[in-house]
Amino acid sequence: MYVASTIGYYGILTAIIVSFIVGYLTIGILMKLAKSKKIDYIDYILGSIAIIVSLIGLIYT
Repeated sequence: MYVASTIGYYGILTAIIVSFIVGYLTIGILMKLAKSKKIDYIDYILGSIAIIVSLIGLIYT
């Protein structure tokens, strides 16, 4: 309720729409990479993201 009163309903709606578009485009890019048989790149990208997120989690907790 606090978020809705601070940002407003249009802000929440905008965030939902933007996150949907970014998620859809990201899935599309990953599917193109998977179909092009460059699966190694996907492994390196997702592994790097996992390591970075883990390190950020360790630093800030």
